[in-house]
This record gives sequence, structure tokens and C-alpha cells, in this order.
Amino acid sequence: MRRILSTTMPRRIQSDGGRRAIKPPIRNPNKTLTMSNYITTHDASGHAIFSPKIPTPRHIIDNGSILLEYIYTAHTFPAPLSTEADIDQFAHDRIHGPAPGATLPPNGFATAIVTFKKDAPLKWHRVMNLDTFYVIEGDMELKLDSGETRILHQGDSFVQRATMHTGRNVTPGEGLLRLLGSAVPCVVPVEVGGCKLEEEWRAE
Repeated sequence: MRRILSTTMPRRIQSDGGRRAIKPPIRNPNKTLTMSNYITTHDASGHAIFSPKIPTPRHIIDNGSILLEYIYTAHTFPAPLSTEADIDQFAHDRIHGPAPGATLPPNGFATAIVTFKKDAPLKWHRVMNLDTFYVIEGDMELKLDSGETRILHQGDSFVQRATMHTGRNVTPGEGLLRLLGSAVPCVVPVEVGGCKLEEEWRAE
């Protein structure tokens, strides 16, 4: 008899007193997944503990074409961890963002889940960051101002090195496009071919 292997993606499971209980993800009205984010710290004796300062569910920021769920931010890099000032700062950033009109602290880093809305492409833009992205779910069309285009699928990744680009959700039907992104600032200005490149957003 042949053994049939399932190709279905496993659902989240959690330990429950030795039993393994299935815990399916919960979808909220924004069609994203309500998932947990845990932050570690130290107690007075130096033992590792989970911080009680930040609510476990990730907060969702509606940023127009995309939804942002910050996993963590830090306003200096390397990050000083002898106090919990970074956790206190993140308590603000996770709700309001790390800086006015920006998705990244000027001298720090940020990691977030990025969900693209359907039929809402990003504006053409260049940000002065080194960005890395991993496609968690869905299909993405990534365009560069040279005219080059790539279609990325689940498991693909890409790096933006302060380049002019746009992107949109091309997942069939009402499917989600969700990315894991991490960003750090780059040295400014970026000079290419005698031109100094700066942050830029275009209407089209």
C-alpha cells in the first residue's frame, strides 16, 4: 500500500499540559492574521523572562496601501540592552510608528510584517534604507524605474538598496500578500554616476 503524504500547510499548535491542541489563526476584519509577538528581557537576578510590558497581539497600523505590524524597533544600533528603554520606546512605536512620516527610526532598525492591500499599489519611491524582505504568503509584482519587473512568490526574497521601486499584490482572487521586512539606514547621500540620490516619492 502506498503511503500518501499530505501537502496541506500545518496549522499552529500549542502545548497544553502534554496534549497538543490545534490553535488555528484568527482572521480580523483587515484579513490579516492575529498572531503573537513575545519580547524577552531579564529579571533582577539576570534570568531571562518574557516582558509583560507589551501586549502579546501585534498592533496593526493602516498606512494607506499597506498594513504594518511592527515586530520590533530600536532607535540606536547597536541597541543598548542594559535597561528596558528600548521596550518602552517600542510600546509607542508599535502603535504610532517610529517617526513622523517614516517606517524606520533615523539611526536604528525596524522589523515588521507588511500586508499589501488588494488593488492598492505602492507609490513609486526611494527610501534611504537597506531593506530586506521575505514573502510569507502570496504573489508580488516588484517594478524598478529601469523597467525591470519580477514576480515573487511565497518563499522568495528581495533586497532594496535605496532604489526607486514600486510593488503590488498580484495574488489570485482575494489572496493576501504578506512580507517579513527588516530595514536599517544607509549612508546618505547615495552617489551613483555623479548624482546624489535622496529619498523620493512620486505621485505616479
